[in-house]
Amino acid sequence: MAEYSENCEHRENDEISDCSEKWKDYFLKEAMKGDHHKVFSKIQCEEIIRDLQIAKATPSTKTNQQMRRMKRFDILEIDGVNRLIAKCKSDGVIEYYAPIEEMYDIIHQAHIATGDGGHSITCLNK
Repeated sequence: MAEYSENCEHRENDEISDCSEKWKDYFLKEAMKGDHHKVFSKIQCEEIIRDLQIAKATPSTKTNQQMRRMKRFDILEIDGVNRLIAKCKSDGVIEYYAPIEEMYDIIHQAHIATGDGGHSITCLNK
């Protein structure tokens, strides 16, 4: 990740989208090196959601793939948008599958929400 960090440190807000694209490319390349089954593109998530919806609509005629997916995944509707989640366990924790295209924005928002203002603010607070 050092390669990415060096290229995207201290960027201005107007350069965030460029940085976002570089991060997505780097992350996707790294994630696809191994056999990662939890890294999905937006298209893959939509395909799984459609497949689950079809399987739920026709319970008597499920393919083997649909049965495997129904054991592993579920759909959660949030504000009219279907989201792919892991099948809920007994503890009630919801695991949400975020497409790779949304990961940078999610991490960026979490970074901002936790109050990390970057190097300049950290240095000012010392």
